[in-house]
Amino acid sequence: MKNLLMLIFALAVLISALSSCNTTQLSPAFVRIDTIYLNTATNQGTASHNAQTVWVFANDQPLGVFELPTVVPILEEGSTNIIIFAGINQNGSGSTRIQYPFYTTSAYNNVNLQAGQTITLNPTITYRDNTNFSFINDFELGNNITDTEDTGTEVFSLTENPAEVFEGARCAKAHLSTIQPALRAGTNTFYPLPGNNSPTYVEMNYKCEAQFRVLLRGTTTGGITATYPVFKVINPRDKWNKIYLDFTDEAAQMKAQGIDFFQILIEADLPANSTDAYLYFDNVKLLYQ
Repeated sequence: MKNLLMLIFALAVLISALSSCNTTQLSPAFVRIDTIYLNTATNQGTASHNAQTVWVFANDQPLGVFELPTVVPILEEGSTNIIIFAGINQNGSGSTRIQYPFYTTSAYNNVNLQAGQTITLNPTITYRDNTNFSFINDFELGNNITDTEDTGTEVFSLTENPAEVFEGARCAKAHLSTIQPALRAGTNTFYPLPGNNSPTYVEMNYKCEAQFRVLLRGTTTGGITATYPVFKVINPRDKWNKIYLDFTDEAAQMKAQGIDFFQILIEADLPANSTDAYLYFDNVKLLYQ
């Protein structure tokens, strides 16, 4: 259905352009985009990403939004400037696709387009220069996410089992059971965030047999803590996935209430009629602009 809507949008743009020109003189060229590559610096963590959508412009004119892989028709010929924006599913929802504010755009100047021909552009993007990383936890050298409740049984731990690890040598693992049916974990440090509607996101790789929640807890300089009542719900996935969780509004509203420092919390409960459930996490990043 999503692909159909994107195709309809692209055809509408094409028909609109045709209606204003001599149709006997126009035939589109095509740009094929199969994937996007992310390059990261040494202090930016994993290059894993989940940019599934692109916004495409030709000579500053919008051509549409396309789910990858895609072939984009362009009613231009000869030297053409093409700009590609990388998009993500905000909070994991395919119905909310946005241009990710932390990724750079890809500009291709003077692309020689010829009617009926197809060229391939697979953009390489980076994090924008104004991206700030409050923390990056790939669990390779340490772990700043621990159980927040002392139940006598460690729930949030690390694993080095190659069959469980996403990349590198280690990842985080949580085991829910009838003995310990709840996960309550959080960063062991509170981090400053700008508020003021500055883009604020949590990125993570995960796979899980139980639904889990991610939320913010804040503290004032006077030591008063408060947990934001709205949280992000992430559904079970049997394969590793990358998700982008938007905490811009939550951070701004808590900041306006005098909260200065923030903690990321992860919570889960054993599903009904289950005796065990495993959750895995890797490459958790808290970033803002």
